[in-house]
Amino acid sequence: MMQSLRELADANRDDDTARLMEIESIFMNHADDQIGKFPGQLNKVRARIRSDASAEVMEALERSYGNM
Repeated sequence: MMQSLRELADANRDDDTARLMEIESIFMNHADDQIGKFPGQLNKVRARIRSDASAEVMEALERSYGNM
């Protein structure tokens, strides 16, 4: 479902929602025994976040980094 929402947001050029869905998906699907690969995934999302991204997107990114 999150993938569908992200694709819909991308199609409508809603970058904030698309990146938020990506961040949430990475965080929700991480496994503690494979934690090493998830910061790299977050870094790829961060590289696509615009400088004027919403506070919600930036907070979700910070929270995900902090919790991993």
